[in-house]
Amino acid sequence: MTRNAPDRIVCREIEASDLEPVARCLARNFRRRSLNFWKEALRRLASPPAAPRFGYLLDADGAVVGVLLQIAHASDLDGAPGPRCNFSSWCADAAYRGFALSLSRRALRGAEVTYINLTPAPHTIPIIETFGFKSYAKGVFVATPWRNAQTPGARLVEFDAGAPESAALSAWERAMLADHQRWGLDALIGVSREGATPFVLRRRPLWRHWLPAAQLIYSRDERDLVRFAHLIGRHYLRRGRPRLFVNANGPIAGLAGQYVPGRDPRYFRGPAPPALTDMAYTELALL
Repeated sequence: MTRNAPDRIVCREIEASDLEPVARCLARNFRRRSLNFWKEALRRLASPPAAPRFGYLLDADGAVVGVLLQIAHASDLDGAPGPRCNFSSWCADAAYRGFALSLSRRALRGAEVTYINLTPAPHTIPIIETFGFKSYAKGVFVATPWRNAQTPGARLVEFDAGAPESAALSAWERAMLADHQRWGLDALIGVSREGATPFVLRRRPLWRHWLPAAQLIYSRDERDLVRFAHLIGRHYLRRGRPRLFVNANGPIAGLAGQYVPGRDPRYFRGPAPPALTDMAYTELALL
């Protein structure tokens, strides 16, 4: 018995009343994640104030049959906020995959917005490239930062909004650290004679033959990472994570480790290529 074709398929913005069927659609299409995982993910997406709040869906006669989650926020680019939007979890039920491209077309309307795709499935890369996405990180640098020499006088502390180290950061950086700490990531502050600098890292699970590792989510730039590499490395070495994954296009000068080309490529489209060290407020932090 074949299913009748729907009378009407609409691509529209996800609303708060759609969250339950959106979670069910995501759970059907990404079977490694539970329904409860997607419910929690959507609850987290309700917090950032930028629009669109959740992303877009395909509505077939009132049923949610496709989803494109978007995580939008105003990033801190040289002190001036700039809009950025992370494409995440693009899917459609098998009978409606021919309509899935309409989700991307609808979502890519902001000429002033930088769109990023951090986890494209290999089979979707040719598709996103036809939409104008370009690779900005072609691989991963797998660092062993504890092998770096320690910067004299430097120290590393966990973020505490009331601590004096936090007062040396910008308001945006303090808010960013607080948000990511609330989502379960490690929010740290490096302090040296040059001042204070923020870091956000997540604990990355085992990958192939690599030991459990940490992954850099945010640093102002690679120079700050290298300057505090020894302390960050020792922090995670004590927690059984001797390696640190960093977006890269080649070896990182001054950082111990090796470059792995082709692993975890990152893509963007828009006016401002993301910094290799900035994945704040993206799916890798929230989801």
